[in-house]
Amino acid sequence: IALPITLALIGAAGCGYFSKKEIVSYEYGTEKVKNEQFIVAFSEGGQLESVSSVKIESEMDGSSTIVSIVDEGSTVKGSKRVQAETGDTPAILAKKYGVTEDALHHVNPDLEQAIKQGESITIPGDLLVELDPGSLKDKILTQEIAVRTAKNSVIKAENDLEIQRLKNQQNIDDAQINVRFAKLDLKKFENSDAKLQREDFAGQLSNYSNKVSISEAKLKWLKELEEKKFLSKMSLREEEQKVADLRHSIKMMRGERDAYEKYVYPKSEQNFSSLIKQSELSLTTVEQTAKNNMITATTDLDTQKQKLVLEEEQLIEVKDQMNKTRIYAPSPGLVVYHVGESSRYGGSSTMIEKGASLRKGQDIIHLPDLDQMMVALKIHESRINQVKPGLFVQVRIDTVPDRSFKGEISYVAPVASAAERWGSNKKVFKCEVSINEDLPPYVRPGASATCRIFVANLPKVREVKGIKIKTLKVPIQSVVTTVEGRRVCFKMDKKRQPVPVPVDTGYYDQTHIQVTKGLVEGDTVLKAPLLHAKELNVGGGLFGYRKLGPEDLGVELPETT
Repeated sequence: IALPITLALIGAAGCGYFSKKEIVSYEYGTEKVKNEQFIVAFSEGGQLESVSSVKIESEMDGSSTIVSIVDEGSTVKGSKRVQAETGDTPAILAKKYGVTEDALHHVNPDLEQAIKQGESITIPGDLLVELDPGSLKDKILTQEIAVRTAKNSVIKAENDLEIQRLKNQQNIDDAQINVRFAKLDLKKFENSDAKLQREDFAGQLSNYSNKVSISEAKLKWLKELEEKKFLSKMSLREEEQKVADLRHSIKMMRGERDAYEKYVYPKSEQNFSSLIKQSELSLTTVEQTAKNNMITATTDLDTQKQKLVLEEEQLIEVKDQMNKTRIYAPSPGLVVYHVGESSRYGGSSTMIEKGASLRKGQDIIHLPDLDQMMVALKIHESRINQVKPGLFVQVRIDTVPDRSFKGEISYVAPVASAAERWGSNKKVFKCEVSINEDLPPYVRPGASATCRIFVANLPKVREVKGIKIKTLKVPIQSVVTTVEGRRVCFKMDKKRQPVPVPVDTGYYDQTHIQVTKGLVEGDTVLKAPLLHAKELNVGGGLFGYRKLGPEDLGVELPETT
């Protein structure tokens, strides 16, 4: 067990200590090693706290300022849930339960709809804290405008999507009609136009042939007339020219027919086939374009909907922040301002008062349950190893000076308090003491209390594994610790001179410490060795101190010139 007193023993020449050979004549204060019952206990101060309490904290983002706060020590009413009835209105409910309509709307954002649907409604408790809303009102107005703009964008995107769908259908229908028309044009060409053209060629050739036959017969007759001198040669020449023209027309018509079959018909057939392919490709393009346009329009609609959701969520958050500017009591109780750990134990912390600045998550008020109280302690690290849950504690409360209360250790923190862990040499551990008796009704949280913690009750003689062992104790200042960590007592020898004796120790309190090894009952020990360090020649060599050499450092040291 670590001792609260440490003696640093450093041997050095020229420190003014006497030599061992020097004869010392000095009167020392001494104490006998006693064998008696040892009740080990120590006292720690703390304050009363509720075992359970409702914590009120700031939930506003960033920093906020207290505009008003209920007085500490006030008793407040808590909120409750009631069922809306037919005929209820915000005004009727506010008057019925003694609250304002504004407060009702504050804790019930959808109050009118809840009343209309007969749902349960929250009746707010007393107002505890009001925080400065800052620019939240302007933010709400701006965000409401943003929500309306986002809704309009969604409506526009929905209309654009429907328009695009109709356009796509029209474009697809037109492209499908073009495909059908191209196929009909090919069929018309093959089954009608080409057939008619061939029949036209055949008919014209037949007509020309008939005309040639008629003209040849007429020419023969005209020749006979011309031979008989009944017709002039000019008329005969005209008829011969007509026959020649008809024969030329037949030749040209046959040429056109052959050219049609060889060139025009295949070209026209391929052209119509090409038009079919073009129309089919156009249909595919229109369908793919329509699909892409629908994806774009749908994506735009989804984007606008997501923007609307984000804007609505931000509006909800801003309104929620506005709601958090006023904090109503969730349950009835006594108002106790929060005191930070650092300020509670001598440090600095924000005082809870009007005008104070708060950060998000900072505790403001506690509404403690007064039916069950405890004492919050801070145990110094030198004693924490003696404290464990279940130890008996005698509690005295400053507001109840005429009696004490029974309690016990209910909790010991496994690590040092965060408020004291950094930047301080003082390391303390949180400890809770439950009180097992009813307290007077006027006792309130925050009252100062002193706890006497009973660590052990060592009898005069106790039996350990069948062996009887005496309980020996000496004054706590009789035991000192060397820099090597060894505990020693200065035992008086036969010449009444103190001699250092290594000892093992056990429990200790503010005045005495248990010695488990190294001394026996009746030994005389120096009461306060630290008062006589010089006279005792407390040098390093006394406890195995030796001169430091380079080999101890594991390196070669250069000589100092």
